[in-house]
Amino acid sequence: MSTSCPQAPAEPEPVDRARRPGASAFLLALLLLPSAVPARAQNLITMNFDDLRASTVLRQAAATALTEPLPPSLSPALFPPQEPENRAPAPPPGAQAAAGPARGLGPLRMPPPLTPEEKFHYAVRKGFGLQAAISALAAAGYQQAYNKNPGFGQGLDGYFSRAGSSYGNNAVKRMVGSFALAALLQQDPRYIRSGRGSTLQRSAYAVSRVLIAYNDYGGTAFNYSRVGGALAAGQVSNAWRAPEDGGVGRGLGRAGISLANTALWNVLREFWPEIRRIVRR
Repeated sequence: MSTSCPQAPAEPEPVDRARRPGASAFLLALLLLPSAVPARAQNLITMNFDDLRASTVLRQAAATALTEPLPPSLSPALFPPQEPENRAPAPPPGAQAAAGPARGLGPLRMPPPLTPEEKFHYAVRKGFGLQAAISALAAAGYQQAYNKNPGFGQGLDGYFSRAGSSYGNNAVKRMVGSFALAALLQQDPRYIRSGRGSTLQRSAYAVSRVLIAYNDYGGTAFNYSRVGGALAAGQVSNAWRAPEDGGVGRGLGRAGISLANTALWNVLREFWPEIRRIVRR
């Protein structure tokens, strides 16, 4: 019986370090790489870099042309101006048609139209402000002096009753005419001065504004808001008057007097700048 001796493990072959690629071999390969690339591929790479530089130059030139003004030699007709895209909406055809002939003695410059909220504040200021209170006190003094509305009587009670009636009449007229109807019908409750023409022409213009109103688009129409407010105040005021001073007929008469007073105030507003200059001299 033969026994085999265990063989010793084979030793690994020594690696020849001279055959391992070193850093010098990589460096040599990098140096020889350009020569190993075909000439056609080198031309393509060069052309791609040239195209990139050319496109960059063109973009810079285009940006400069957009920011610099055109030279005087170029005709403006070659570059017509562009209309803005965000234009205000055109007014209705009826408002455009009314705006033309109404400018004969109209204002030189129309103020911006009032919004419904601004019309409300305007009506409150004109109907309940200090000017309205002073006007009511003055009207009460005139009415009591000539014994107008005798149902209120005389004395302090009669005077303050007349003042309260005038104050309430004006408040109803303003809230109905200057706010409710003006906002509903898109009419301007303000008096807008003309400021041009002769004295007679300007006076006629001021009086005509009682029956003619500007709308929110700059055209003109019958002054429904002014006339409607006066008619409403004339009838509503019958609620606090004596029976002998009330009635539909007397209410219409008060509306007519209110419109006549508005015409006088319009004339005063039209010439107020000239009157103020004369007073300050």
